Amino acid sequence: MVNTNKFPQNKLVEALNEIENQLPKSIEAYLIGGLAMIFHGAKMATKDVDIVFMDPENAQTFIETAQKIGFFRAESLQEEYRDLATRCVLEGKDGVRFDIFVDKVCNALTFSQRMKSRAEKGYDEKMLKLYVASKEDIFLFKAITSRPGDLADMATITGKEIQWNIIKDEVRKQPDNWKWISRLYLRLLELEDEYDIPSPLKTELKDEAEIAEAIGILIMRWENSSFSFDDALEALNEDDNSYVRTVLQEMKRLNIIEEKNGHYYFR
Repeated sequence: MVNTNKFPQNKLVEALNEIENQLPKSIEAYLIGGLAMIFHGAKMATKDVDIVFMDPENAQTFIETAQKIGFFRAESLQEEYRDLATRCVLEGKDGVRFDIFVDKVCNALTFSQRMKSRAEKGYDEKMLKLYVASKEDIFLFKAITSRPGDLADMATITGKEIQWNIIKDEVRKQPDNWKWISRLYLRLLELEDEYDIPSPLKTELKDEAEIAEAIGILIMRWENSSFSFDDALEALNEDDNSYVRTVLQEMKRLNIIEEKNGHYYFR
């Protein structure tokens, strides 16, 4: 069973210090979750520390060093944590836990160069340097995941004067951005419904999110076979030919499909 205790900054830093003292080489990574929010003054305690490594060898070094001092791989995880696609989940005897990712988080967003440039130093020791992701990037990561408390964290982060344009630009530049635009849009709707926090992005992303949803429907319906324009009309339950053409043009632009002799084939 996942440990649900929450730990303050000093307890988490103490655990990091123990690992840092035993590291055989200097490594760096990025904080994107609860501890990052603590560094931003948006949270007092958290139950896990999300760390993104850019180098898989550095991730492995961190994991092996943590295991040497008593951390173990957590095997019994709740479903929402199993779906995160972590490289490894480490848990200490006192319950402190590290969720380790490499390059990509939750098999979804890539920790981009843009995110790196916005990050600031948080934990800065000789053998381990952890940079804190920006409030905007933390918000975006939490919008894409679905762990308990992520929506509440999104609400808390909005109280820290975030720059919505950074979130919009980042999600649009991510690989497979149509998937994440749709997810972000739905989470913004939830945020407004649950916490009465409106976002200017809701209006800006609405059309893109609707097209992304249509793309998802066509992929689910026809991914293993070709389909015609009429098939797309039927699958989307649409009478508006121009809208379906827009969806198909976007799928071609994204290199999801190609058109041959009036039929569409997935690449």
